[in-house]
Amino acid sequence: MGQTGMHGIAVMNSGNGIMDDANARLIAAAPELLAVVEKLLAVPANQIGDVLMLIPAARAAIAKATGRE
Repeated sequence: MGQTGMHGIAVMNSGNGIMDDANARLIAAAPELLAVVEKLLAVPANQIGDVLMLIPAARAAIAKATGRE
């Protein structure tokens, strides 16, 4: 849900089913990818242990984006 409390949906068809599927996976995973990157960037450089704890979330988001979940 967006900050305004409204929902949105995008429908697209390029005629290339494989590309459409890949784009749909990437769009679906975008919130998780953004969240992980924001958390990584918020970790102070001297706290590498905290970064290591985010690796599973990063891997899960990448798997979702690439269809390997």
